Amino acid sequence: MYEDEINDISTFIINLIDTKNIKDKDCIIFDIDGTLIDHNQCLIIPIVNILFHAYNMGINIILITSRQADERGIKYTKEQLALLNIPYKRMYMKKYIYDNDHDYKRKCRIDVKKNGYNALMAIGDNHWDVFDWPGRDISEYVKHPFLLPKP
Repeated sequence: MYEDEINDISTFIINLIDTKNIKDKDCIIFDIDGTLIDHNQCLIIPIVNILFHAYNMGINIILITSRQADERGIKYTKEQLALLNIPYKRMYMKKYIYDNDHDYKRKCRIDVKKNGYNALMAIGDNHWDVFDWPGRDISEYVKHPFLLPKP
């Protein structure tokens, strides 16, 4: 069931990307863990297919992860992404352990916009990857949020 859902979502998003008139600062925001890479450290192929499709169309790839931005975390994450051939324009990593994920990811999305990017989509496996706190409208920062199912 999970595989069917992920494949259907991937097909839908790729078709949606194909309808877009891509501009220079358009981007898609991806989470890493549970979105691009599973708990076994393997690629989640249908979602990675979205990333490569977008990348090949000239869409900027922005990664926002809750992984810690300490020296070890940065080194591990950059090496892992390089090993898995995951391209990206910019990556945000969590600097403060005490920030909750909702606030942290919201601040990152705001920074993406402040840097002139137009977030066409946000794709993630947790609510905070793609949505803001209840009552706050995310459409100011992201046009299409996609919350992925859990395996």
